[in-house]
Amino acid sequence: MFSAPDDATAQRMRTARAFACATLMLAARVRQTLGHVLDTPAARVAELTICAQILQAADRTPFYKELVGPVKEYLGTTYERTA
Repeated sequence: MFSAPDDATAQRMRTARAFACATLMLAARVRQTLGHVLDTPAARVAELTICAQILQAADRTPFYKELVGPVKEYLGTTYERTA
């Protein structure tokens, strides 16, 4: 059964939510401002290269390991899979 979080946990959850909202708002602003650059073939290659590097290095770098889930989710929602 679910129990309410203690005060410290609740504060961490609120902080995480605030950072997530700020990050999403920043991402939307970057996309709006730089969309003409980010939507070019060269930028897509760069983006895919960075994602591949993060996924490849995740076993060696704790920070990258934390990014694997979001990177995979981003790739799954952004790029169409081809067979």
